[in-house]
Amino acid sequence: MREIKFRVWDSLNEKFWYIPDPNLYVGFTYGGFWLLLGISCSGNKFIIGSSNLHLTFQQYTEVDDKNGREIYEGDIVKIWIDGYECIAVIDWSPPCFWAVIHKAPEGSGIREGMASGFVSRHTKVIGNIYETPELLEEGNHEKV
Repeated sequence: MREIKFRVWDSLNEKFWYIPDPNLYVGFTYGGFWLLLGISCSGNKFIIGSSNLHLTFQQYTEVDDKNGREIYEGDIVKIWIDGYECIAVIDWSPPCFWAVIHKAPEGSGIREGMASGFVSRHTKVIGNIYETPELLEEGNHEKV
């Protein structure tokens, strides 16, 4: 059975919330917005935030990287294509998750913006678009 997990970037508090969590609950409004709800000590639900305000929901890919770290949408990863090391961002575009190339070695023939459906256990998570966006800046390829 498919494991459904999310992490939620909270831009107001600059932190991730991970779901499932026994103290968190995801809801959906009639307006089409996702809600992140907390459960208080007394068992009452309270709204932490919603997708139309300051929350971004990211789904788990069901793949862990080569170090056993879960790979989510928005992760910045190192992937290898035809023997070339590339930097990519994980994105969901039906019907699957894609690694969208942001950096590739010159002369490799691999272009920025190309998408690879090949996300495997050889992939390595090196950051994410919220906490470490500098990894996608020009000139940071050697630092990674």
